[in-house]
Amino acid sequence: MMNAKQDYFSNYPHEVRSGTERSPVSYVLRSGYYAVHGLDTERNIESASAVAVFEEGIAIHSGTPPTARNTASEEVFSPVYSLRSGDSFMVPTGLVFVRFAEGVPAESHQDAIEQAGYKINEIPPYAPHAAWVYAQSGEIADALSQLSKLEAIPDVENVEPQMLMQRSHR
Repeated sequence: MMNAKQDYFSNYPHEVRSGTERSPVSYVLRSGYYAVHGLDTERNIESASAVAVFEEGIAIHSGTPPTARNTASEEVFSPVYSLRSGDSFMVPTGLVFVRFAEGVPAESHQDAIEQAGYKINEIPPYAPHAAWVYAQSGEIADALSQLSKLEAIPDVENVEPQMLMQRSHR
């Protein structure tokens, strides 16, 4: 029997691989936690009960997401991940960084990116051979679960989902 946490995030991969084959990084789903995206962290009471709060308007809570949601809210729930080797909280944003071979403009693969189920969000001016993409559905789960389709595009050298972690101050 699955618990509510597993049911709520059943469409998310348990493990997300990031990086190149030479230096892959694995993120593992942290059970017992969930993230709320889209908070006004200074005015939202939910951030007061959070285990961690990110400046980007994300709060991490222990337990399972509430079943009743305010449909007028722009809040989105996602699972929380951590590196296989650590216990830091990492939260997916739904953006994925794709880097092509040097000299291959990301724009030249726009059709292949769309066939893989993604759309280009931004091509950084300093790296025309790379792009930030997101799933056409707009769902974070789709962005994470279909990374292999991006990796299969010719000339792709690296695919990395954006995972935010809380800043540590020295």
